[in-house]
Amino acid sequence: MPMLQNLLKDRFHLAIHSEMKEMSVFHMIVARSGLKMSLFDPEHPTPPRRPGGSMNIAAIVSDGVVTIPQFALRLTASAERPVLDKTGVKGSYSFMLMYTPVPAQTADGAGGSEMPDVFTAVEQQLGLKLEPKKEPIEVLIVDRANRVPTEG
Repeated sequence: MPMLQNLLKDRFHLAIHSEMKEMSVFHMIVARSGLKMSLFDPEHPTPPRRPGGSMNIAAIVSDGVVTIPQFALRLTASAERPVLDKTGVKGSYSFMLMYTPVPAQTADGAGGSEMPDVFTAVEQQLGLKLEPKKEPIEVLIVDRANRVPTEG
């Protein structure tokens, strides 16, 4: 990272700073139903099934080396805000999470897909829950950057 930062500073005259900002986040906790994932056992790996070609299904697949904090980071894009691991769960897991990428809601609020949204899927399939919270998060602020790099 330091080499990349120096390159960006030298070639693009990038100037950034960080600051704390109160933001909407999700705390990932263990659901009341309990954790529904098993620790990955390298002696007996059971690879998760991969989804078919359906375009309305998204999946996050663990290959047995994903910790809960790593999963929270992967889940951030689907949840559309930072997901912070508050489970305290240790170890690596192998699983597949299948969900509808965009909530397919009709006018009456009924789902338009047989697959659950990501929030429901996380709770039903993995035994984890995403709770909305507000929390100070460190964010990077770009103060200045050239669009065209200079000769290095």
